[in-house]
Amino acid sequence: MTSIISIKKEKSSVHRPDLQWTNEERIKLESRIPKLREDQIAALFYCVGIEFSKDDIKNVVNDIIDNKQRSGHLGILTDEADSKENLLWWVRYFESFNKQ
Repeated sequence: MTSIISIKKEKSSVHRPDLQWTNEERIKLESRIPKLREDQIAALFYCVGIEFSKDDIKNVVNDIIDNKQRSGHLGILTDEADSKENLLWWVRYFESFNKQ
């Protein structure tokens, strides 16, 4: 049985024109993020300027790991990151660190 966890996060009203993703880019990126370690996913939000409360971050990370591309939290990352380049840089960094 799946339980619904209420997590408080308000959508940013800031329009970021540099966060325009093609469907292919979004699908590829959203398939890479759930493969990161739990601590890396949590850090990724903060590295790109998205802050959840400390009480909620574990549930956010678990949602991404459990639901992968069906997780709404991946959309928050791709829609509200401080920049497309920064988000991609951090994902690449974490992936390369995991290969060491």
